[in-house]
Amino acid sequence: MRTPRLTYVLALAAAVVTSAAAPAAAEPITGPIAGPSTADGVLVYSQRDADGLWSLHQRDRAGALSRLPVARADQPFDVDMGLTADNEVVALYSRCATVCRIYELAVDSGQERLVPGVHARGHSETMPTLHHGVLGFQRHRAGETPGEFSGESGSYRLIALRPGARSRQVKALRSEQTVTGADLSARGLALSTYRGEPGRIEVSVQAKPANRPFRTLQVAASGELSEVQVTPPSWRGNDVYWGYARAYDVPSRLLLRARVTAAGTDVRQTNAPNPLGESGVVISGVAADDVDSERPLWIGVTTLYDESDAERTGLDAYPVGSLKFYDR
Repeated sequence: MRTPRLTYVLALAAAVVTSAAAPAAAEPITGPIAGPSTADGVLVYSQRDADGLWSLHQRDRAGALSRLPVARADQPFDVDMGLTADNEVVALYSRCATVCRIYELAVDSGQERLVPGVHARGHSETMPTLHHGVLGFQRHRAGETPGEFSGESGSYRLIALRPGARSRQVKALRSEQTVTGADLSARGLALSTYRGEPGRIEVSVQAKPANRPFRTLQVAASGELSEVQVTPPSWRGNDVYWGYARAYDVPSRLLLRARVTAAGTDVRQTNAPNPLGESGVVISGVAADDVDSERPLWIGVTTLYDESDAERTGLDAYPVGSLKFYDR
């Protein structure tokens, strides 16, 4: 079977569904949390329990918080909210035992299932993202830790979820490089990456508009005495949002926005809001709603570890119009 071009795959994700429900008033979410993602007014995120394991939680369209019926994990979930081909809102994430495989949870029914037609024997699949039945995911050899590959460096792939479809590679990863976040929309694919070498860390955010090559939105590196971090990117219309932090030397919490159009890319930044109201915090997550553009932007921040080794996190919603971006 001939593998479809990226243009064709993304064309399957061309429609955007708008919710008629009015946005509910958002309340700050605090606690050890990570990895926010939102679609059609539903927010999901990981929360660390008292025993150190992570569970998956939801804030529904009415603002109610609940724990989702998903087995807990050792690490935060690589969760991404998306739409099926039938416009059902689902949460996508990987679960790992001997290998990692991709699951989806229908947020309205609470039904979980293994996503069929994706797994390749001898490999693991992680970092999923879904838009209108088109799935993106990272693939690497089973038994290898992403970012610590020996030999095969892995790849990021797209597949249309229909019987008989095959995935195709859209990005070959460099040695020791891994995808740390992904978001797929009708406008294209956005990825964040991490690459570790002795004494050096390199992070990047990239976007691939439909029918165009990848564009580098940001690349940053640090040495042994500092650490750079980027959060998973999140689409909202033509804009990609993500957070950038340089920790330990000069803590910072920058929120960046790239406007990606056929004419070019305009990247701007602002200091991220701080729902904790404390000093020494870094931005830890950004979640934009690409289904309902009237919804606010969710921004999470995390304190750096203090002498008690206690980490405090906060996640809050902000109207996009309240954020003033400037040239970098």
